[in-house]
Parts: sequence; structure tokens; C-alpha cells
Amino acid sequence: MAGDGVRALGALIVAAGLGLGAAKAAPYLPWAQTGPEQSAELVYTIINMTEDYDALARCPLDIDEARSAAEAGLARRPVKPVYSPIADGPGVLVHEVAAISAPDTASCQWTSQARYGGGVTAPVSDRHGRPYSSLARASRDIALD
Repeated sequence: MAGDGVRALGALIVAAGLGLGAAKAAPYLPWAQTGPEQSAELVYTIINMTEDYDALARCPLDIDEARSAAEAGLARRPVKPVYSPIADGPGVLVHEVAAISAPDTASCQWTSQARYGGGVTAPVSDRHGRPYSSLARASRDIALD
């Protein structure tokens, strides 16, 4: 009778140890990695391709606003965007932006095109009154496969 109690206590201790081990290992299992903190990093860069000198002078690229717009477009994608001003290559999301300034107004409009892994989006323009919105649209449209 005492042997049965010892065996039951031993089985209980082993089961508790296995349960604790499984709970500790669960975040590291491949099928458990689904949250935003587990997303793959995506390196991206933004290149100003404006060729018109007047547009360059009148429309300086606000890199902080451009980065915010690009990351807003990537917000619903399963990636963690990481900005690099000098990154290049097939595994880097490249945003090519160009400014268009209207001589009669002080506003600037941007066009964007995204490149990633050999794929490219069609050029898109900002929506009226929303600077850098073309970056968000290009980020949403590019295939990241």
C-alpha cells in the first residue's frame, strides 16, 4: 500500500515537472510564434529620386514623416519594419520617392514606387492634402513573398 502512494507521488512530481517544462518551452516552439513580437524583420529604405532641381529646393524630403507613412502601410503586414538609410539588395524593401511641386502653390506632391525581391509596384501619387500617403499605399501594395 505504501508503495502505491510513493509511485503516485513520483508520477505527480514527474507530471508537474513535464508540465512546467512544456510551459517554459511553449514560446519557443515554431507553431506558437504568431504574435507581432514574433514577426520577421523587414529592412526598408527610402530614396529620394527627385530630378527636378526646383522641386528638390521647394520640397525637401521629411524622412521622419516618410518613415511614419511607410510603416503605417506595413502595419497590417506580418513584419517588423526596420529602417536603414543605406540598405540595398533583393531582401530590402526600397521606396523610391519623387517630389512634384506646383509653381502656383506651396504644396508638394510625392509619387512613390516600392521594390522588393524583384517585384515592383506601379507608381502611385499622394492623395490630395495627404503628403507621403503614396508611401503608405506602396507599402501595402508590394508583394513580400
